[in-house]
Amino acid sequence: NASLYKAKPGEIDFLLLIAKNYIESDNQDTAKAIEFAKKALEQQPNSIDARLVLADAYFAEKSIRRAWATLLEIKRLEEKNVPMLHSMAKIHKYNNEFPEAIEKLELAIQENENFEPAYQLLGEVYLDYSRFSGDKSKRKDGVKYYAKYHDMIGKSYDADNQYAQFLVRSFDFETLQEFTDKNWLQRGNNF
Repeated sequence: NASLYKAKPGEIDFLLLIAKNYIESDNQDTAKAIEFAKKALEQQPNSIDARLVLADAYFAEKSIRRAWATLLEIKRLEEKNVPMLHSMAKIHKYNNEFPEAIEKLELAIQENENFEPAYQLLGEVYLDYSRFSGDKSKRKDGVKYYAKYHDMIGKSYDADNQYAQFLVRSFDFETLQEFTDKNWLQRGNNF
């Protein structure tokens, strides 16, 4: 049982792994995730990784103010931390603050142009922004960034299906047709 694990002084990787699993599990337990992230912070009080996991746990729990406060603590330690900017953008998206989310994600991409999750989230933000604003041209930006994310992570059945689903949600049936035709020729009935 992971809850019985006693970390050695300064060892937090396993604690953070446990916390992440509690967040991402089908049987999510944010209270346990917060508990393990706080144990990691006790071990290493200046750990940015522990704060990021704690912020993710608060966000999963819908404690937006606590998540934001934790991210601001990270900002004090490292102002342009890319995962922090990504997490801030997730909160902005959750609050339908799309220009702010876009700004944070563009800054994250400036800092690390190979940070794949930023492109995925940027695509999703533009798609939601399009729906809320009624500006259909933003869908194209969303498709552009999501396609960049898809190219970066490589081809797989899961990634291709996620991309196809994104294209359906974007009402970009022309790109979807091209994508499925191309992949159908490569995979046959295994699409």
